Amino acid sequence: MADITLQRNVGSLGDLLRLSDQAALTAAGSGDATTVTGQTIDRMAIGTSGSSGAMPLSALVAVLFSATLASGKTLSVTFDVQDSPDGTNFSDYATSAALVVATGPSGGGTVRGQSVQQVSLTSARRYVRLLFLPDLSATGTDTAVAMGAAFVGGFDRLAAPQG
Repeated sequence: MADITLQRNVGSLGDLLRLSDQAALTAAGSGDATTVTGQTIDRMAIGTSGSSGAMPLSALVAVLFSATLASGKTLSVTFDVQDSPDGTNFSDYATSAALVVATGPSGGGTVRGQSVQQVSLTSARRYVRLLFLPDLSATGTDTAVAMGAAFVGGFDRLAAPQG
């Protein structure tokens, strides 16, 4: 049986990335049920991969949000991670069905949070990007802002210890 080696500072073995600009939406209006296309990420340029030649094998992809919702009304988010060999021609790599991520409290109010999906990048091509679709269930007064972010890591090779 192989020994298990624990990494004491896992955070140093990956990068926290902003995947999109902030998107603003108004129920049944501007930005509602509109796909947000995130920036293209070159996996060869992340963290230690530039020097070791290894690409990250996993990502915790998140949509961070703040929404003002009427009582019982919801904010849903659909995820789509795409990959590409050249940073131009993208295909769907990992998708999710719409997830209700927030429900308005009794009397209405502001709800903040995040929706997180773990995505294995083991077979993804060099370039990836996040697309997400925020959707408010109300018609008119509900609003939200949302943006994509990720922690990307899980390299198959780690840098040699120093000293």
